[in-house]
Amino acid sequence: MKSIKFTVVALTIIMSTPFAFAQETTTTPPAPTLRTERQTQINLLKQKEDALREKASSTREMLREKASTTKANILEKAQTMREKVQEKKTEIKNNFDAKKIAILKRTAENTIKVLQAAIARLEQIAKRLDSRIAKMETNKIDVSKAKADLVIARQKITDAKTALTTAITAIGGIEEAAKNASTTPNVMGESTAKIKALAKTVKDALQAAHTQLVLVTSELKGKEGPGNKHATTTQETVQ
Repeated sequence: MKSIKFTVVALTIIMSTPFAFAQETTTTPPAPTLRTERQTQINLLKQKEDALREKASSTREMLREKASTTKANILEKAQTMREKVQEKKTEIKNNFDAKKIAILKRTAENTIKVLQAAIARLEQIAKRLDSRIAKMETNKIDVSKAKADLVIARQKITDAKTALTTAITAIGGIEEAAKNASTTPNVMGESTAKIKALAKTVKDALQAAHTQLVLVTSELKGKEGPGNKHATTTQETVQ
C-alpha cells in the first residue's frame, strides 16, 4: 500500500517538472544578439540621416525663397532708381530746353524791336520827303524822278514790314513747335535759322529802302538848289 502511494507521488512530481520548465521558458525574453544590436544601431542612424536630410532640404528651400525675394527686391529697387534718374534727366533737359527757348525768344524779340524802330524811322523820313515833293510840285518843280524813287523806297519798307511780321509769327510759335517735336535741338536749330533768314530779309529791305531814300533826298536837294537847310537835314537823317 505504501509502495503504491510513493509511486503516485513520484509520478506526480515527474509530470509537474516539465510543465514548470516549459512555463519558465516561455515567460523569459530571449537575450539580445550582436546582429540585433547592429540592426538597431543602423535603424537609428538611418532615422537621424533622414531627419538631417529633411532639415537640409527645408533649409535649402528657405534659402532659395529668401534669395528669390532678395533678388526681386533688388531688381525692383534698381528699376525704381532708373526711373527716378530718367525723370530727373528729363526734368533737367526740359528746364534747359525751356531756358534755351527763352533766350532765343528774348534775343529775337530784341532784334525785332530794333528793326521795328528802323522801319519807323524810315517811314518818318519817307513821309517828310513826300511832303517836300508835294511842296516842290506846287512850285512847278519837276520831281518825277524823286517820286518814282520814293515809291520804290516805300515798297522796300513794306517788304521789310511783311518779313518782320512773319518773323514775329515764327517767334511766337517756337514753344508750340518744341512741344510737338521729337527733339528740341532740331526745333531750336530750325527756328533760329528761320528767324535769322527773316531778319536778314528785313535788313536787306531796309537797306534798299534807305538807299532809295538817300537817292530821293539827293534828287530833291539838287532841285531845290544849294543852301536849303531842310534838304541837308533830311540827308543827314537818312544817313
